[in-house]
Amino acid sequence: MKKAAALILLGLMIFSFAPMAHLVKSATVPEYASITGISLGLKDKAVLGPFEVQFIDVDM
Repeated sequence: MKKAAALILLGLMIFSFAPMAHLVKSATVPEYASITGISLGLKDKAVLGPFEVQFIDVDM
């Protein structure tokens, strides 16, 4: 019984040191595009990848 308890405690101690050993690597974060500013006039459009933004006059 004492050997089993000692082995369990030893296993828990080994697993507690695992984060310090960096056995698991984190995923890399992909880079994202950013827009600082954009100026569009009437009927102008901006294409951002698969998206298209167009400003129109609702009175037309």
